[in-house]
Amino acid sequence: MKIAHIGDEHIRDKGAEEIQRCLDFTVARIREEAPDLIISAGDMFDSQDIRAGSQAALMAIRFVSKLADIAPVAMVLGTPSHDGKTPEIFRHIQGLYEIYVATIPRQTYQQGWIFYERPTQEGDSDHCPIDAILTLIPTVTKQYFHTSSGIEDAGREIAQAMTGILAGFGAQAAQYPDVPHILVWHGGVSGARLPLGHVRSGMTIELSTDQMMMSGCDIGLMGHIHQPQQIGDRFFYSGPLYPVKVDEQECGFWIHEQTGVSYQDTDGAVKDDGPVWNHRYIPTPFTRTVRFKEDFTVDGVPPEYSDQEFLDTSDGPGPGDHQGENIRIEFTAWQDEAGTINKAGIEKRFREAGAESVDIRINAIPRVTVRAESVLEAETLKDEFAEMAKLRGEKIDPEVLVMADMLEHLPADELLKGITEYRWKS
Repeated sequence: MKIAHIGDEHIRDKGAEEIQRCLDFTVARIREEAPDLIISAGDMFDSQDIRAGSQAALMAIRFVSKLADIAPVAMVLGTPSHDGKTPEIFRHIQGLYEIYVATIPRQTYQQGWIFYERPTQEGDSDHCPIDAILTLIPTVTKQYFHTSSGIEDAGREIAQAMTGILAGFGAQAAQYPDVPHILVWHGGVSGARLPLGHVRSGMTIELSTDQMMMSGCDIGLMGHIHQPQQIGDRFFYSGPLYPVKVDEQECGFWIHEQTGVSYQDTDGAVKDDGPVWNHRYIPTPFTRTVRFKEDFTVDGVPPEYSDQEFLDTSDGPGPGDHQGENIRIEFTAWQDEAGTINKAGIEKRFREAGAESVDIRINAIPRVTVRAESVLEAETLKDEFAEMAKLRGEKIDPEVLVMADMLEHLPADELLKGITEYRWKS
């Protein structure tokens, strides 16, 4: 049994050329590998609001159709904000092999090029041996469960319920001990490493490896975390096919191959230790993005970022080889100094270093906003008056500060007495 494991394709209109290049590479390499099964572990789309005639929709349809000409394809829905119900359209795509889309937790049986909800039996006209048992678990959200608990307690309650569901699927699969049992899950797993910049959706439920082991699976193929990785000895995250976010620098897909281990015993007999899984990760030809961050609110904008003469020398920013890379630079500067940053000169320098693109973003902070924080942080009324005067550039009368101090610290009866005497004298 050989499986191609992809996921988190996040196909969208933005960056279509880059995405298409990675999709084409993936199809070509999977065709070379000639797997028995192709798994897509969720988030085929980047948005549930994708339009039917959009470039992204056409790319996804062509991609899945080409995969279905190589081997049977099984996929699960990803997070609601990304996939929604849109992957259901793939059920209607024609290919040499069947495409199975799981919208709710299901167990299906791969027999040849077809998936069955129940395995066919000997004597059936379409009977053939079971190649694999697939336990398919799309993203589980709290909307599918009725609970009176709070949000956090509901998450734990649902995760516990998933243990029973997985155990039930495991009991069914146990009837066929010699058939590979594959768990496909789109969601979080305890102990998974999150790449810098990736935000886990609060709608999804996190499972532990112990819970997933209740399914009795031989291998677990997962999506949702944008970081290819192996957890334990049998659970794998595919990672994305291209960098969906700036800081994702590992992109590709897995080839999982089950083989038998045979050896010759001392008596000369050939023995078999049973199936063993081998795993290979194949990176896609994505364009790497390098991010630089600079904060100029402490010492101001230095000349090497503002003066053209510095930029034209080796002392300027961005030294080194950036051939074929996307460069993203994030500056933080005071609003009145932001205009001194030489964006054109900085871009020119990176382009000369081989950068494919240069994206310069400036976060301009008004000084008044920062100064106003000192007013909010003042502990006494006198200090507030003093900070307000600084903020407005005004000179404050010392007697005003004395009166503010008196107003804040005099007992209420003395303060009222003083106000009454003041009015009487007036």
